[in-house]
Parts: sequence; C-alpha cells; structure tokens
Amino acid sequence: MSVLLAVVGLNTYLSELENQLLLSGIGFILLIIVIAIGRSRLRRRREGFHVYKRGGSEDGVLIYKEGEKSLQIYFNRLEDIIYIPSVGIWKETMPDWARERRDEILVRIKKRVGKRLIGKSWKFEETDSPQKLIAQK
Repeated sequence: MSVLLAVVGLNTYLSELENQLLLSGIGFILLIIVIAIGRSRLRRRREGFHVYKRGGSEDGVLIYKEGEKSLQIYFNRLEDIIYIPSVGIWKETMPDWARERRDEILVRIKKRVGKRLIGKSWKFEETDSPQKLIAQK
C-alpha cells in the first residue's frame, strides 16, 4: 500500500513539474514575442517610417508609411523582384510629399526589406511598365 502511495505521489509530482515546465516555456515564448513587438514599435517611432508587404503567393504590394502618409510599390514574389518606378515615372505618379525624396525613400525600403533567411534575396528593378506600377492614393 505504501509503495502504491509513493508511486502515485511521484506521478503527481512529475506531472506538476511537467506542467510547470510547460507553463514556464510558454511564458518565455510570450516574453520574447512582447519584446520583439516593443522593439519594432520603438524603432518605427524613432525612425519615423515603417515598411511592410501585403499580397499573395505570387505578387503583392510593398507599403512605405510615414505617419499617415503612404505609398505603394508592386512586387513579384515568384521572381523576387520589387519594381521601383523610374525617376521620371516616380515624379509623375508619387504623392507630393514623396516626389523629390525618391533616393531617401528607396534607401529606407532597402534597409527594412533586407535579406531573406530562406530563399533568394529581393532584387530591385526600375520600371516604366504600367503593369508593374500601382496608382497612388
């Protein structure tokens, strides 16, 4: 009887220990996520801009934001190319606040898009093709 109680007690202790380890692991992962989100928000506030992508498995839109202002650039995920409007098209199509800031904005985009961990890195290609340009708001 006492051996049975000892085995039951040991099983209870081990399952409590496993639960504690599991909860500790989940807590650690959540802490890492909160720190990453906080760092990203602080960086955006400090730098004054944000770059992100939206789209499907084949293509999409890269969005550059400064406060409430934004612009959109087309990308092709299959070819790993972000299509940048040529200098002339940029000046014609971009919002007033971005017309004379092409070089500055492109440096910021390239800095944020960076290299991929898996697959080929993004290439940037100038274009005048209407199929690869997005009308700005």
